[in-house]
Amino acid sequence: MAEITYLTNKFSVIDSLSLFSDLSFFQKRFISSRCRVDEFEKGEILYNEGDPPDYFYCMVNGRVEIYHPADKRKKRREQKIECVRKGDYFGSISSLTGQPHTVSARALNNSVLLRIDRRNFNQILRKIPRLAIFLSHTLSRRLGRKDVKDIFESKIIAIYSEAPYASSYATALAAALRKESGKKALIVKSSSIPGKKQVSSELSLLTGDYHYVLVDVEGSLDGLNSEILRQSDICHILSPSDRKSLRRTSALIKKVESSFSIHARQSIFVILEEDRFYNQTTYDAKCNILSKDIFATLPGHKVTYKKTIRRIARGISGVMVGLVLGSGAAMGFSHIGVLKVLEEEKIPIDIISATSIGALIAALWAAGFTASEIEKLARSFKSKLRTLFLVDPTLPLRGLIKGRAVRRILKPYLGNKTFFDLKMPLKIVACDIKNRREFVIDRGDLIDAVMASIAIPGVFEPVEHNSLQLVDGGIVNPVPVSVLSKSGIKRIIAVNTLPSPEDMVRVRQKRLNIYDVIVNSFQAMEFSIAEHPCRQADIYLHPIPKLANWYEFYKADLFIKTGRKHARQILPKIRTLAKK
Repeated sequence: MAEITYLTNKFSVIDSLSLFSDLSFFQKRFISSRCRVDEFEKGEILYNEGDPPDYFYCMVNGRVEIYHPADKRKKRREQKIECVRKGDYFGSISSLTGQPHTVSARALNNSVLLRIDRRNFNQILRKIPRLAIFLSHTLSRRLGRKDVKDIFESKIIAIYSEAPYASSYATALAAALRKESGKKALIVKSSSIPGKKQVSSELSLLTGDYHYVLVDVEGSLDGLNSEILRQSDICHILSPSDRKSLRRTSALIKKVESSFSIHARQSIFVILEEDRFYNQTTYDAKCNILSKDIFATLPGHKVTYKKTIRRIARGISGVMVGLVLGSGAAMGFSHIGVLKVLEEEKIPIDIISATSIGALIAALWAAGFTASEIEKLARSFKSKLRTLFLVDPTLPLRGLIKGRAVRRILKPYLGNKTFFDLKMPLKIVACDIKNRREFVIDRGDLIDAVMASIAIPGVFEPVEHNSLQLVDGGIVNPVPVSVLSKSGIKRIIAVNTLPSPEDMVRVRQKRLNIYDVIVNSFQAMEFSIAEHPCRQADIYLHPIPKLANWYEFYKADLFIKTGRKHARQILPKIRTLAKK
């Protein structure tokens, strides 16, 4: 924070603010003698929740976010309350009541604020009673409000590329943002901004009328363009895929990040053009050159390009729908029936988290196989004898089954695919058995991740992954709703195919073997663990047929039919969630 010396005429600042517009010349001059005008850098904290009352604030230009900070003790995530812009004021409750701040405030852009300390604020109110009455009435209305105030959320998105396709990307993204969010989006050319000092005020002004302001950054990263990237909420840096361009993009990102706060660096996203050089290097090699993960790849094909832009737009606008597929062994085939309904009704799914059998089905679906194609694979286990092909016994040191047979079945479908090859983001949950904690896999070899997530302890051998021993994720997070919640997904459909104790009472019991003892023990524990996260989902499905057991993979038709029936029953709620 720095006091602005060039704004010597504080009177003109006060005269421009609507709060003081009806005051007389002498009243404005009185206020100007008892205030200061300061500039706050982007990301700078004005005050924290619990701080003693300090100032009454009026926005001259820029944007400030009012929010409740995350609190681990209260199990509270950061919660945005309001975004204040030019002419707005805040801090009045603490200044009037003398109570500590109940919220925190930080600058979203370089922001200029008029500030009046509490002692001078009280003097001004005594001198100008009409201002005191107005602020008191405003405070009473705020404290008496029972409804939740709608927040006019806005984002500034800078789009930069040394290659000549940033403009077409900006046009496509703006159109997708309008369509997916139903909100207003505007494209601004960087050349329309007069100079570096005007970047924050010009862009902040536009955020009062538009939800998304996309800045097409043209030319080299000079002072103006560099400042545009710094004042933006999100930066999309587009790059060709050849090694030379990747190295140039890496240097550019380092240059940009050097002027960013650590928090702001997380807002820089690399988007690659899927050009003729794209397949010359692996995903990991590209990331190593960039020293940064790749956010998205723009395909050359028109249809897939449009789908990619749509997914990016849905992520930015916060309308993504997440799907959770849980544990359940053979009963997990019910997931396929749910997927068939989602496909038939064209319900958009943007991201999946999955565990155990859910991870296997989710991996196939995210890889591009339709629900009908996955159904065909499931129905290939049409007899008890065929199911036995899944079993390849091993010396029982760490498990009864090696897992090579399952890997052989998956190989023709998933081959050497990695998470980067998928059609949508996928997060697979496994358990780090040595440290007894959840381990989320979202990069690397896909088959290895699936094998880790289905490795029932005692039945399958653990899977080695970067020196970790991984087993079935169901024992720590059988229906991983929390994985999507932590990723910021606000609309979640959860499918739990674990039988409840009541479901098991209906099943005709046979003499238990060692597999039954192990799996039934784990499923009893997992169902209990899953109850709480399932209640956190927006929509919860529990498609369990009346007479079925964990090992009956040969009853695929029954499970798929059950999943389809349950999804159809709850379809109106799913449609409402998708369109919300």
